Amino acid sequence: MNLEVKDEDLSNSQFQSRQASHASSASYSSRNGKPVNIPTLAVGDSVFVKTDRSKSKARDSFYILELDELGPSLCQLPLKLESSSSSTNRY
Repeated sequence: MNLEVKDEDLSNSQFQSRQASHASSASYSSRNGKPVNIPTLAVGDSVFVKTDRSKSKARDSFYILELDELGPSLCQLPLKLESSSSSTNRY
């Protein structure tokens, strides 16, 4: 007996199966997690964006310029300038 199997059909079937179980799997995985606390934001707030998880560099600071239905508009704050006494690097 010779079976006709198409890779595309198998791929689509597997994808649909994964999509169907994704929501229930995600809620089961987070069952013991604490509820997410979404902070309230206001124009003028200083915030940090959690994107780069570098241990050697501090997170960049941003300033909220505007809030709308798509989310906040951000502007990066300027870096603090070093004082003249600490501008000399010694190695």
